[in-house]
Amino acid sequence: MGFSTELSKSVRNGVKKGCAIVGLTAGTVDEQDYVGDINDRIIFEIKQSKYVVADYTGNNQGVYYESGFARGKGITVIETCNEDWFHGKDERGIKNKLHFDVEHRNMIFWKDEKDLAAKIRDRISSFD
Repeated sequence: MGFSTELSKSVRNGVKKGCAIVGLTAGTVDEQDYVGDINDRIIFEIKQSKYVVADYTGNNQGVYYESGFARGKGITVIETCNEDWFHGKDERGIKNKLHFDVEHRNMIFWKDEKDLAAKIRDRISSFD
């Protein structure tokens, strides 16, 4: 996810709440104290993860890279996108869309923080 978008708080809280319901702890690198490069830290954290949640809202390019890295390591990636953003248009009036590399995946489309939390809970529960 992008760390400072208008929906970052909803993504962060929704994912944390959904994970907590199934006994998992979720976090983001920007909440940590660490020394060194943020990209190295993100890769380190991905390698330690059972699941990675990738929110494509806004088409943050880093999310595409990080989710691809996780998939390449055999880590389950839970892919999400805000429903309003997906059905909306950008500042030039062009319809928002996901990159063709991910648009065919089983994407969770969410409305708000509560909806995302429930859908994250359900998706993770379906794996066990």
